[in-house]
Amino acid sequence: MIILHIINSLEMGGAEKNLYQICVNDKKNKHIVISLTGSGHFSEAFKKRKIRVYEINIKKNLFLIFKIVKIINTSKPSVIQTWMYNSDFVGSISSILALKTNLVWGIRHTNLIPAFEKKRTLIISKILAYLSYFIAKKIIVCSSKAMQEHIKLGYNKKKMIYVPNGCDLDIFYPITHNRKKILSELKIDASIPLLGSIGRYNSYKDFDNLFEALNIVKKKDISFNFLLVGKNNDKSNQQLVKLINQNGLNNRVYLLGLRNDVSKILNSLDLFILSSMSEAFPNVVMEAMACGTPCVVTDVGDASYIVEKTGWIVPPKNSTELAKKIEIAINDLKSPNWQSVRVSANLRIKEKFTLERMINSYTKIWDKIKSE
Repeated sequence: MIILHIINSLEMGGAEKNLYQICVNDKKNKHIVISLTGSGHFSEAFKKRKIRVYEINIKKNLFLIFKIVKIINTSKPSVIQTWMYNSDFVGSISSILALKTNLVWGIRHTNLIPAFEKKRTLIISKILAYLSYFIAKKIIVCSSKAMQEHIKLGYNKKKMIYVPNGCDLDIFYPITHNRKKILSELKIDASIPLLGSIGRYNSYKDFDNLFEALNIVKKKDISFNFLLVGKNNDKSNQQLVKLINQNGLNNRVYLLGLRNDVSKILNSLDLFILSSMSEAFPNVVMEAMACGTPCVVTDVGDASYIVEKTGWIVPPKNSTELAKKIEIAINDLKSPNWQSVRVSANLRIKEKFTLERMINSYTKIWDKIKSE
């Protein structure tokens, strides 16, 4: 069976990573990928795996949608799987023009905050709510909270299927010696608690909240160092540097930018922190826990469901509460029970969020659609 995927981009992101994981690990089906904004971080990775990728920058020329129609007609996919709003919209038009009906949408947002979203995205999401009754056969949602929010927006509830993301346990697992390597590289004192976060620099990640909380903890004379990893999280980002300096954290925060050794970073941390004001299914929380790193998370998307009783959950946009939980967690590092907290975090992912479970869920949906 041929599955044709349409995705906004192939840059580093949760949806892009999940798509790559499915294409590489699903041996049952053949996968073809169309990127709507040209090449990106995963482009070469797909090509090395001999997965056909079409890089179509539709932003520059809307008439390129006819190229997508041609690819559909040539490749003859059993199912067209789209990822995120723009892809859902473009995939819908392309499917209609190609006279193909086996279309599955993918929703990766929990909620849309007008102040931080492009007007076009808000409009497309409303159009899709209407189209969901006529075009998509099924709608895969990676977050239970996202499902609830989109039902409120008017999406067809009967077509929605919740499929949580899965973690590659061959990459993300506890390795204690990684900590020594990272500490040595950055020349960090091993006796000081090491905290960290991973995520691209954008408004949704709410780094204001994060650094305000860390400033509160610092003022209580609690020692810690902090690693920040992700796109644009480096010293060239003057806004970020200014924010860190304003909170008096310039001697405690290490800006590492993009890294190719995320599992090593996660293994080096004593505590992972998610400070976001909005998420759907934060993969990085799942990956941190798989490495045995306990998490303090804001209650956004499915973060609280992932963490459950293995970590600490706080309201979003509340630096005081975030600081309190970080302080509690740092103090717990000295407890003889800390190792059991790490083990519990790892077991939670092994039991609930494996890559195999996610892939099986997708393939079952595709098989059912093909047979209908």
